Amino acid sequence: MKKGLTILEVLIALAVLGIAFSALLMSQLGSLRTSAQARFASDTKAFAVQVLERLSAQALRTEPVSANSPYADEERTGAFTSLTTTTAVRPR
Repeated sequence: MKKGLTILEVLIALAVLGIAFSALLMSQLGSLRTSAQARFASDTKAFAVQVLERLSAQALRTEPVSANSPYADEERTGAFTSLTTTTAVRPR
């Protein structure tokens, strides 16, 4: 009775392992590619939101505030004045 493996059995085992590892490698490469695309899309969206917020803030700063606006003091002094309203309450 022979002990050990023949060279043919070893080569077949190596071929099976090589095919399995190459499939695993291709799966990992696909995952990395998808991850990179998702990160690019996320970064692009974050940059677009930042630009839109900057443009929106610039548009709000350049809107004229009329003299009778409740925000006129805030525009001149930079301090926020709270707006209060009063309502009459009738006793029962």
